[in-house]
Amino acid sequence: MSEAIRAGEAEPLLRLSAVSKRYGAATALHPIDLAVTKGSFTAILGPSGCGKSTLLRLIAGFTEPSTGSIEIAGRDVTRLVPEKRPTNMVFQGYGLFPHMTVAENVGFGLTIARRSRSEIGERVAETLALVRLEELAGRPIQALSGGQQQRVALARALIMRPLILLLDEPLAALDLKLRQAMQTELRRIHKETNGTFVFVTHDQGEAFSLADNLVVMNEGRIEQIGRPQDVYIRPKTLFVSQFVGDTNILEGTRRSGVVELAAGPRFASAGPDGKVTFVLRPETVRIRPAQDLPSSPIAGITGTIEELHLLGDGARITVTAPEGHQLIVRLPNPRFGDGLAPGIRVAVDWADDALTEVGAP
Repeated sequence: MSEAIRAGEAEPLLRLSAVSKRYGAATALHPIDLAVTKGSFTAILGPSGCGKSTLLRLIAGFTEPSTGSIEIAGRDVTRLVPEKRPTNMVFQGYGLFPHMTVAENVGFGLTIARRSRSEIGERVAETLALVRLEELAGRPIQALSGGQQQRVALARALIMRPLILLLDEPLAALDLKLRQAMQTELRRIHKETNGTFVFVTHDQGEAFSLADNLVVMNEGRIEQIGRPQDVYIRPKTLFVSQFVGDTNILEGTRRSGVVELAAGPRFASAGPDGKVTFVLRPETVRIRPAQDLPSSPIAGITGTIEELHLLGDGARITVTAPEGHQLIVRLPNPRFGDGLAPGIRVAVDWADDALTEVGAP
């Protein structure tokens, strides 16, 4: 059975079973199972070339899988062409018709479907209101800003009322401020339509801002599926921990239920004997004067502040411990009064639930 993004939910709206894609001897997507529930906002996150856009094109029908099946609303759509599937796609390049007005672009799909002029007019007006472009209905595409063109592309997809809206890095061409504004718009539109959105991005901040479900991909495979906060706090693999935010990698050895980290600390940890790897998020690391290291935490290291970078709303501190081991610490504010500065001796420690053991990359 495919791995449902929301455990315990009813039959998913979208189900992929053992879906793969090969191009000759090259494998773009290894066999994967994936289930997406109705009404969810799912982000497919991963580096360039990991297979996320291939996965989206398989769902849309632009690419045919080498193996496996794709079901939407209980119907096998594996061999159906895009126009026969209850999906619609928004591309990074928008794909708008420059010789048409905003309204003509939005209503193009309904025109091709030979809907009545009155229905087209009503639905265009309704959809333009949804994306807040009703005042620009008669404007030519060339007169629009990048953000406005993106909303026209979104409206053109939404007007067809797809069961699943597919978005392939649609905000990548926008500058930071516009991208943030469009993220707000996408969240609002998703909420108002109660639609099912599947969104591809390589930007982890964008994925965390938008999605209620996250699919992390690497080298044509799914590494982890879950709520964004769960993926961040409890990554399953070393790749996920490093791709999704800053992290400290702590290696060590477990013997008879006790782990000894290469950086020095020892603590109890159930599991098989052998080499182990733990991840520690920088914001869970505590820092204080070296003489104040408490005896109660499971681990602690003394070291020297190597670097301190102020980030506006916080600080990023690099502490070098004995034998060259380094830890990154994030503070929620600069804390100028704490006497933190490069060259200062400090102690760092963490709570017993801050460490997460991860598997191989």
